[in-house]
Amino acid sequence: MTHWLLLAFAVPISVLALWRGYQSEKSILTLALGGIGLTLMFLAVIHVLGESWEIPLTVVGVLLVLIAHIRNLTHHQHTE
Repeated sequence: MTHWLLLAFAVPISVLALWRGYQSEKSILTLALGGIGLTLMFLAVIHVLGESWEIPLTVVGVLLVLIAHIRNLTHHQHTE
């Protein structure tokens, strides 16, 4: 239940931030990294590969979303 709540919190914030970053940067890579990361996080929560994959999928997903956000932030800082 907790993971569903965290995912429900992370998805809208991440989608909004990634989309706004994409509109200014036009980087498919950044958008793809974030999208793949969110997808992995979702797959972890629904245990598509079993409970033993929940932590690895979550960690990789979070790292991909983090990298996407960092790419957006560094682009935003260079444009100011």
